Amino acid sequence: MRIDHINDQNIVILGAGSGIGEALCEHLGSNNNVVGISRDATKINSSLVKAIQGDLSNALSLENSLDEAIMHLGQVDTFVITAGSCIVAGFSEFKSEDVVNIIETNIYGTTFAIQKMLNHMLGKKSGTIICTSSISGQEDLPLCSLYGASKAYLDKMISVIYQEIKNTKVRIMGVSPGTVDTPFLDKINYYDKNIAEFAVSKNRIPVDVIANLYMMLMTDTGKYFNGKVIPVGTYE
Repeated sequence: MRIDHINDQNIVILGAGSGIGEALCEHLGSNNNVVGISRDATKINSSLVKAIQGDLSNALSLENSLDEAIMHLGQVDTFVITAGSCIVAGFSEFKSEDVVNIIETNIYGTTFAIQKMLNHMLGKKSGTIICTSSISGQEDLPLCSLYGASKAYLDKMISVIYQEIKNTKVRIMGVSPGTVDTPFLDKINYYDKNIAEFAVSKNRIPVDVIANLYMMLMTDTGKYFNGKVIPVGTYE
């Protein structure tokens, strides 16, 4: 079921070039003011979305893209972050650059993107932030120690931020999916074929199922999920 009653919102989608972010641009672009941010802005195909270049793993690029989005919209009603990095490997196999990549993207980049938009929304006294976590942040999945730890960090951050802002009109929540059927699966750094088959072969969730959940959270119904990280699907 598609949710069609989101109208006239000012929405920023970080990670709009593919997958969940791309689906949200397609669903929301015609009835809302949508800014899509992607490391490669040319991949944001919708003519109904303002495309901005921005790299979650690069602090200066990230700040510039978010500033441009805020300036374009004036006020951001909903901020969705779907961008991230994933490495699937046994713990003993990680390289130092893998750890740096996960920290720069899933921890530093995600933290400061949320902080930037949170401060903007607190200043405007309203807004919704929806973050993309992962089942691996909640379940002890082999081969996902580094990625899962970064998502567990995000889950904890969401719950603590909620405690700090729960008496305001700003909301924050997360969606924690299993394997979503998106091109992101092809970008994951797998260390061997067996790991790839284990990680992506089971129970793929259609991307529109996840997009519909995000859109529900953008409505008044979303207030009942404030401060929560919602699991969807499993790897088992």
